[in-house]
Amino acid sequence: MDHEQIQQDNVVTQLESDRVIVTGNMINALGATKPWTLFISVLGFVSVALMAAIGLAMLAAAGFFKNLGTPLMVSIMGVIYIIMAVLYLIPTVYLYKYSSAVGRFLKAKQAPDMEAALSHQKSLWKFIGILCLIGIIVTVLVFVVALIALVIGLK
Repeated sequence: MDHEQIQQDNVVTQLESDRVIVTGNMINALGATKPWTLFISVLGFVSVALMAAIGLAMLAAAGFFKNLGTPLMVSIMGVIYIIMAVLYLIPTVYLYKYSSAVGRFLKAKQAPDMEAALSHQKSLWKFIGILCLIGIIVTVLVFVVALIALVIGLK
């Protein structure tokens, strides 16, 4: 059996044993992230509340802009703010759940709490990754549409 096979077998054996040694440095690193993730999640909740309030205020105020001829634009902006609030709420909830699970793990040192923390962290990064992909696609589409409009406009 060659060296690679032995290493591969050791990895499989370690995974099958379902045991991972959590070191003091790992616990300290988790402990150091908890206050920051809690702080950022609280800021996220405040931001979401402000965005939703601004969106609702814009929708309510759209009627006052009839004389200026822009109530539709104000309404659209209000809806965009509410959509943004919902999109920001999802990762904020994941971050808060991660922070809470880390706190439970630091107190009880139980595997289910660590698993929950890692699961929430995975969900957070998956959601942010999907949002980034959507943002890239929308940016490219807007660029292509603008380029086509420019070409058509030059004719």
